[in-house]
Amino acid sequence: MAMACQFNTSIHDPGDSRLERLNATPTNLIAVPTVTRALIMSSEWKRRARLFIQRFWQPTSACMTCMPGSWGNIMSLGHWAIALQTGLLTGLLAVCLTFTPAARFYGHRYGNALIVGLLTTIGDAYSHASHYRISYVEHFLTGAISALLTLAASYLFEDRARRLRAAWARVFG
Repeated sequence: MAMACQFNTSIHDPGDSRLERLNATPTNLIAVPTVTRALIMSSEWKRRARLFIQRFWQPTSACMTCMPGSWGNIMSLGHWAIALQTGLLTGLLAVCLTFTPAARFYGHRYGNALIVGLLTTIGDAYSHASHYRISYVEHFLTGAISALLTLAASYLFEDRARRLRAAWARVFG
């Protein structure tokens, strides 16, 4: 919201000092109560916390899926540690991006999936060495799976999971 700011100053006359004109009171400014500012800040941080949780489970799930022997080692503590580290790093990077102009990509379904896929690739490459013969294949595959999970979640969970609730109602009636 743009606000015009007009000051109570008269036309400059030689007797006025610059300090008096700088200290003049604005007339068209709207005072925003501290409570309102706190609510705005808390809603921004709630959005960031929700974003972190979303960006944590998608890469963690993708990492658990793409690691060799992932379904056979589902109870392996080392396997979970790597997947959780990938998810944590991706979630932190995603929250850091909310402070930059790149945050506008989160508003678009495909841009969001692209950003999450790239961040997951970076997080996975940082978390561990590739388990595949060709290096970085696992990291790019994990990023692609995470992007697909993000895209699927954007369709399934939008509008308070309207599509899931409709499917549940059709099946169980």
